[in-house]
Amino acid sequence: MAYQAIYHIGRTDLGLYFRSLYSVFRFVDESKHQDSDKFGVVVRSLISDYELVLIFYNCLSEKGGGF
Repeated sequence: MAYQAIYHIGRTDLGLYFRSLYSVFRFVDESKHQDSDKFGVVVRSLISDYELVLIFYNCLSEKGGGF
């Protein structure tokens, strides 16, 4: 319930953030580039601990299930 309250307040920004991050990881996954694993590591290194918590709860929610 706490995550839903936070998401409701910042849904415009959080929705854009989650969709963008999902698109980056999908692009890296589908690129078939020889260094795609390294690209994923770079993206993950840019995510703060607070963002990881929000991503975690987003993934548990109905909207973030595909992530």
